[in-house]
Amino acid sequence: MSKGKDPAFLFYSKDFYEGTRLMTPEERACYVDLLVYQHQHKIIPKDLSRMYQYCAGCSDQVVNQVVNEKFVLVEGGYINERLNDEIDKRSKAKPMRIASGTLAGLISSHKLTKPCKQYIKDGFDISEFVEFDEDEIRKEVKEWFTKRLTKWLTINVNVNEDVDNNKIDISKKFYTEEMESNKKAEQYELYVKFITYLFKNNPIKKPCNWLNLEHQVTYKQFTNLLKLAGSLENLFDKVDIGINKPSYLTGKKVMHTTLKNWMK
Repeated sequence: MSKGKDPAFLFYSKDFYEGTRLMTPEERACYVDLLVYQHQHKIIPKDLSRMYQYCAGCSDQVVNQVVNEKFVLVEGGYINERLNDEIDKRSKAKPMRIASGTLAGLISSHKLTKPCKQYIKDGFDISEFVEFDEDEIRKEVKEWFTKRLTKWLTINVNVNEDVDNNKIDISKKFYTEEMESNKKAEQYELYVKFITYLFKNNPIKKPCNWLNLEHQVTYKQFTNLLKLAGSLENLFDKVDIGINKPSYLTGKKVMHTTLKNWMK
């Protein structure tokens, strides 16, 4: 964990108000001073002589009273248990914020496809990084991100290698004929975008393994799928499942039926 001192702690105004409303202004000011001291030094010493000086403007009697009412004696001195818990929670949460923030920054700085982003997020276990200090957390997350991204790229190269070039040619012929015969159709442009996605605008940027299926999607079938999906982006999300997990297409022959079933 980082050895740097945390510069802040959470202050719950409602709880503080309700817990101090019967205090005098002097007692309340003393209480705040003591909380700040504990946060900065972890514990209030048993010998309160230093606190008499620290709580400037407060009488020794008030310091003794507030310590006895709001703090408990532990080994080494006094602590406010609520503040101690909040400091501990914040200390444990900080490395998680650093790890998740580092990952978010790396994802944002790389122009990744939606499936690739999800693949990286799904494999991220934040608990693996919280025991390092702050600089090490950033370093370890960067190394993990590089390995995960490399694995994604390797998987998708393998996916692309599974595509049968002969079947691609058959699919090209099929879609060329479908586009030619539906040029004046209402959703023709969306159909073209769908076809383009299958051939090059998908996450692997190359012909995808959907094109191996014996029966491709006619224009009429496309309009039915689009209606079920609600939008072209939602339809692409279903297409991405087959791209990212080619084993899901094993034994499948009809693209329309497969996509339709995945939308149920």
